[in-house]
Amino acid sequence: MTKRIIGSYGSEEEAVNAVNNLEIQGYKPNDISIITNKDKTTKIKKDTDANIKSGKPGPKNNESFIDKVKRVFTDDITDPYEQLLELGVAKEDAKTHQGELKSEKFLVVVENK
Repeated sequence: MTKRIIGSYGSEEEAVNAVNNLEIQGYKPNDISIITNKDKTTKIKKDTDANIKSGKPGPKNNESFIDKVKRVFTDDITDPYEQLLELGVAKEDAKTHQGELKSEKFLVVVENK
């Protein structure tokens, strides 16, 4: 199932408000995710039950130890479009919002049904 981006938000508070509005509209918390490249998501974790997903690339199965160390010490972020696709975002949404992920905004997404 692909995910549809509902909106892009510059702060945790705005993302939390968007999640709360979606829940009022009838979305279940397990159908809502927030994707961001930011490490600090304390308010979101505290104030919502939404899934939080990192747009930062994770380790690859065939990645060598040197590659893992290199990834920690460099700002080598893969293509945001590819990151969003890997997280299940629809192609059109990924194309439209890739710059926002790179700008460390909070993308609120829901499961397409």
